[in-house]
Amino acid sequence: MVYDDSTSLKQTAEKLNIPAGFLQRAARQKLFIPRDRVDGIRRAIKDKHPGGVYDPAIIQQVYDEEKLSIHQVAEKLGVGWSTIQNYARKGLFKPRSLSEAGIIQNSRRIMTPERLEKYRQAGRKGGKKSAAVQSEQRRSRHERMFFDLVKRDFIDAVPNTCMFEGWDADVIIPSRRLAIHWNGNWHYLPIISEAYLTRVQQRDKLKQAAIMRCGYTNYVIEDRNTKLNEVFVNEQYVKFRHFIRGD
Repeated sequence: MVYDDSTSLKQTAEKLNIPAGFLQRAARQKLFIPRDRVDGIRRAIKDKHPGGVYDPAIIQQVYDEEKLSIHQVAEKLGVGWSTIQNYARKGLFKPRSLSEAGIIQNSRRIMTPERLEKYRQAGRKGGKKSAAVQSEQRRSRHERMFFDLVKRDFIDAVPNTCMFEGWDADVIIPSRRLAIHWNGNWHYLPIISEAYLTRVQQRDKLKQAAIMRCGYTNYVIEDRNTKLNEVFVNEQYVKFRHFIRGD
């Protein structure tokens, strides 16, 4: 085989007259097994001395045993300081402190537990805000009209509020322990795709099960209208009132 203990990845590619990136991609796909991760996935670091190739383990050993700074290690081994920084970003080299040599200031890839939690909290906050905005945008005209009718008779009614193990309902009446679902065509027809419809219906089942566990009753309204129909909304509200009275 052309690639052996005395030949680097780059040299092998030159002998075969193929791009080194081809072998790197093959290594990522496990079609080609390099001697080590550095040689197979990224360019090797060559020593100024003949025949030497530095990998992160050697850099780490010199750094730890001789108690040198990153700059001093780079100068001693003839390795670029930015290369050692890159190894630190990818977790292949561990500095004594993340702030050493400006790694935190110059890299967005180093993720401390504190920073990770901060990003997660920001993501959750942004996600909730986005979900609230999208929920309001998705509310149909019929749903808003129906809620106005409900609110007129039940002042504690609220729309689209997450109250059931993280799930919401289109209209919720806490005093009656009722969760109302105004389901349009996308709950019943493959408007986007069959797979999407399946996910929506599975989601509906999970939501309604969670609502029942919370002691609420589900009330589903099926709206197949494609155009504004105020008569339909009023009829559904009359049916809902009969349901409340137990008629």
